[in-house]
Amino acid sequence: MPGLNVLVLGDSPRATELLTRIDADERANRHTATSSNVPDLPDLVVLAGSNESDLAIALHLLESGRPLILIAGSHLTSAIVHRLGLISEETGIPVRCWFPTVARLDNRQLPEKQALRLDRAANGSLKDLLFDDLALLCHLAGRFDQVTATLGPTATVTLGTADNRTATWTLRPTTGAETATLLVDEQSIDLGEPASRDSGNDWETVVSGDGHMPFESLVDLVETFEAIEDSARRRRTIDLHHEPTSERTVFKSQMTTVGCLLLLLTLLGLMALLGLGAILDPTSTRAGRAARVGFLVAEAAFRPGTPDLTDSGRDQLEQVAGRFEHVHAPVVVAATGNTALDGKRLATIQDGLSARGHADTSTRVVTDTAPQRWKHNVLRVARIAWLAPLVLFLLLQALILATRKTANRS
Repeated sequence: MPGLNVLVLGDSPRATELLTRIDADERANRHTATSSNVPDLPDLVVLAGSNESDLAIALHLLESGRPLILIAGSHLTSAIVHRLGLISEETGIPVRCWFPTVARLDNRQLPEKQALRLDRAANGSLKDLLFDDLALLCHLAGRFDQVTATLGPTATVTLGTADNRTATWTLRPTTGAETATLLVDEQSIDLGEPASRDSGNDWETVVSGDGHMPFESLVDLVETFEAIEDSARRRRTIDLHHEPTSERTVFKSQMTTVGCLLLLLTLLGLMALLGLGAILDPTSTRAGRAARVGFLVAEAAFRPGTPDLTDSGRDQLEQVAGRFEHVHAPVVVAATGNTALDGKRLATIQDGLSARGHADTSTRVVTDTAPQRWKHNVLRVARIAWLAPLVLFLLLQALILATRKTANRS
């Protein structure tokens, strides 16, 4: 490895051992993001933190084909590992994991893994202890599908798998020596015995392309760790649904989130629309009720400034006369503010209905102010705004389904 330039991003304490080995290698030159002589494209990148700026640099270099070593630890989130996984899948450059903890059990002859129990008495950071021990349990039992956790000074985590294997992790504070006991089907395994793997060559091994664990296993570990924290916070059992990191799964997650959000907003929008309708209800007046059934004779039905009906006004009068006996609503002549003109128009409608065989029109034909148009427009816009996003989302879903079927046929 002549002239190996290594760029280290972040300052996690978990990277101390790796940095020591880098410094001890005469062929390696270690740089940081703030170094004055940092190369534009280093030979190797070490991501030792979760800072967004460091992650952005790591993602950019991974896109450029630079190998990346990821320091595993409780500082990682599912968002970080999924972003790295997407870029790694796109570029074909694997992400190597530095996690010496899992090397303790490599290549050991273990009994049948049905029931695991790890009891620890320690006073260190709960998150770090849990992350390391969870890695050991995942290494032995594989991925877990269900977690139930209670975290605090005394912590208990119960994990289950689809094939009924279980694992239990407990932590209690101690005033004496720190201890850790791992039971596999009641058979004790000494966590303090030397690992079968020679950790002295870990640096060389990682540089050559191998990590302490597959990146997919690290993704499962981080997701399980977050589920444990979620279970403790919500005080209930959490189910895990493991899916490979890909653009398709991320898109599915995003669409599911958007769909749930739209359903919630549709429900809230319905409540807001009902409240708005109660305030701006056009049927709360006689003119509004008449307009709803077509019994409002608007100003446009008359010639301007006269009581004479237009052609459309006469057509409306015919329609009103035909339904007059069957619809129990007043016939309203829109008021203009001119009392004399309003009286003449009212008489025109009354006479027209009387001429068509309807008696006693004086009590059902009245003059009133027409509903304000802006209220009707506001309600119309509110209805469109309420349903349009949901309809658009459903159309997009239908389009996705149609294109997927077309692709399958192809």
